[in-house]
Amino acid sequence: MRTLTLGLTAVAVTVSFTLSAPTTKAQELYDDAFVIASEVDERRKSNMASRQEMLVERMIEAACFAMIDVETEANWTRLEQSYTLFNLSQVALRDGNAALGLKKETNERVLEAQKAVEKQFKPFGETVAGIIEARAMDDDALRLLASKASALEKAISRAHSAIDGVYLRRTYPMKSIVGLNFIGKERVTSQAITRNYCLMAAGIDSELHRIELQGDAELFQSRLEALLVGEPLVGLPPAPTEAIEEQISVALGLWAEMLPAIDAAMKGGELRDDHVTLISDHATPLLAAINQAVYLYEAIQ
Repeated sequence: MRTLTLGLTAVAVTVSFTLSAPTTKAQELYDDAFVIASEVDERRKSNMASRQEMLVERMIEAACFAMIDVETEANWTRLEQSYTLFNLSQVALRDGNAALGLKKETNERVLEAQKAVEKQFKPFGETVAGIIEARAMDDDALRLLASKASALEKAISRAHSAIDGVYLRRTYPMKSIVGLNFIGKERVTSQAITRNYCLMAAGIDSELHRIELQGDAELFQSRLEALLVGEPLVGLPPAPTEAIEEQISVALGLWAEMLPAIDAAMKGGELRDDHVTLISDHATPLLAAINQAVYLYEAIQ
């Protein structure tokens, strides 16, 4: 495994929309994305709630790479799929989904938290929908999208905490919850890394995103290593199964391939075209490896 080396000191068109039930085609996409674990229970609800924050990062990342013409068609597709999955997940968390074993939400604390997510998603989602409809964007539209993400991600984090507090902490051992939360956060951080890298490549607030990239990269690697070998200080055991260990090792291997580009970006130099393409190309495989580990954690009895 390669060690992370730090090289430095320290107007879109909008359309209205509502969160609604999925079409058949969208439902198939949704089912393929989520129906993986062998047992569906409260951990699926927690998994889905935490996944929402990752999807926000992924929408910005995909829009950015599409704007700078890197793997353009693949990133337009990534943007549309992420938008669809966010919408469908929010509906399932609120109204339930029988195929996923999710009942309609009735807890007032969770419902209030979900309403806050939907309120913050409205302006963000309208901006994304406008970008998708126009299939075009510029620097101002990308800045606008990124500026609306922070409040939305905070609302998502609070909703996830509410779900864990109501359902998981009363039912499952803490070491199981810690592992699931750690690997869930890695989904978000993996996409935050690629989002920050792309915004640097696009020349948008490059110094700010360089600093954020540095922090994300350090955190991402330290968490992956902790998931593999454990971290007693936070109650995190080593990878509990060979399958989980294998998926974390796959993620670490992909991360090692990305590190030359990440290191160069953190040093503040000009970003090479082949490095930009590499980061875009690795975003989905890295996420897929982490996602598989999430589902394996979710299925642990």
